[in-house]
Amino acid sequence: MTLPRSPEQLRGRRAARWLRESTAGQMAMYGPDSQRRLQDRAIAHLELVDSGLAWEPAQSGSTVYLGPAMAAMLDAARAGEFDVLVVAYVDRWQRNLRQTLNLLEDELHPAGVAVWFCDEEILSSNDRAWDQLVDRAKAAERAWRPSWPASGIPAAARRSASAATLRSWSSRIPRIDPRSTWYSPPRPRA
Repeated sequence: MTLPRSPEQLRGRRAARWLRESTAGQMAMYGPDSQRRLQDRAIAHLELVDSGLAWEPAQSGSTVYLGPAMAAMLDAARAGEFDVLVVAYVDRWQRNLRQTLNLLEDELHPAGVAVWFCDEEILSSNDRAWDQLVDRAKAAERAWRPSWPASGIPAAARRSASAATLRSWSSRIPRIDPRSTWYSPPRPRA
């Protein structure tokens, strides 16, 4: 089965769920009950078939890609046990842009699995939604690291490092092409 390119092409596909546990402060708004309600509405609206598969990691969004729930979900995807992974909120998926791109392009899409993000109505296999997904993933990552500016250099390091050190450090920050998992090398400074 080919990857769906629009929400209409999701009809009849088998859905699995991803619910990442929240901190106590986020439970009311983003807790598992809230995530399930949003997923239930999406599954009904998109006319998906609920496979009954669900993964509920209680792990930081920055390292969840290393955990056993992610490994189990990827194994099920490779085995063809579901076609669409339904995630309630983009920031409940994970908070690591590089790993989001790697998981989608290197693992899930080749296995024939798309991801539907309910809150933003983003389909991972829709090229037109790709920029929006990358923007939301970057925002989730920045929210997790509020002291890191868009440059990627922690504020404390900027205050204590010399200008030469900062130039050296920022030259090693990868430039990400949002349409692929390839990273452009930094350009030499004139």
